[in-house]
Amino acid sequence: MGIAIRTTRDLGVAVNAARTALGMTQAELAERAQVSRRWIVALERGFTPGLDFTRVMKTLYALDLQFEAAPYDHTPPPVDLDALTEW
Repeated sequence: MGIAIRTTRDLGVAVNAARTALGMTQAELAERAQVSRRWIVALERGFTPGLDFTRVMKTLYALDLQFEAAPYDHTPPPVDLDALTEW
């Protein structure tokens, strides 16, 4: 099962998690995807104005991930009680 990516931030988190799980540095991923390390940093942070879909696809391919489109699930995500902090 994949993860729902609804924002550029979600995409960045997914790329970072996959890269980390593979024990790959940002520089190594950039080399494999034929993009700059700076672009990988921006992608992982979710700050990619004018996001270049071709670069995204090359990055996903370098991580052995695939892009799939599915109907949007409008069910709100569950609340992570561990992530909540006291006021």
